[in-house]
Amino acid sequence: MRLKQVGERVLSFAAYLVFGVVAGAIGTVGHRARLELWGVDLWLGIGVALLGVLLVAVGLRMYLEERAWVLAYAIGVVGAVFILSMSGAEHSVLVPASASGFGVGEIWTFGSAIAAFSPVIWPDVRGAKREAAARKG
Repeated sequence: MRLKQVGERVLSFAAYLVFGVVAGAIGTVGHRARLELWGVDLWLGIGVALLGVLLVAVGLRMYLEERAWVLAYAIGVVGAVFILSMSGAEHSVLVPASASGFGVGEIWTFGSAIAAFSPVIWPDVRGAKREAAARKG
């Protein structure tokens, strides 16, 4: 690889990493949003945040040829969730632990990692289709 190509790849990896950090930060802030409807709390934020992370990761995986860019996005998401889950100034937290042991904070912490990394590990279907088409033609 030439130096120019290496530089482009490093900058692209960094750009997708920053994109993942932004997505993880937005999801971390918004995952606790809820709507009270007839006395019942509907946790809309967790669903929207997980769906957003998953759909972006799936879209990147389907559109781009390489897994490296989706991996950079996933690392950024998990890194942002990790950093923002720690207690900050005056011991305030964005992702509080549940008293029962498993709540919305835990669902976001583990669910965001699963949603971001799942498209990285699934098999390349397009490559198999190309190989089959090459054998026929």
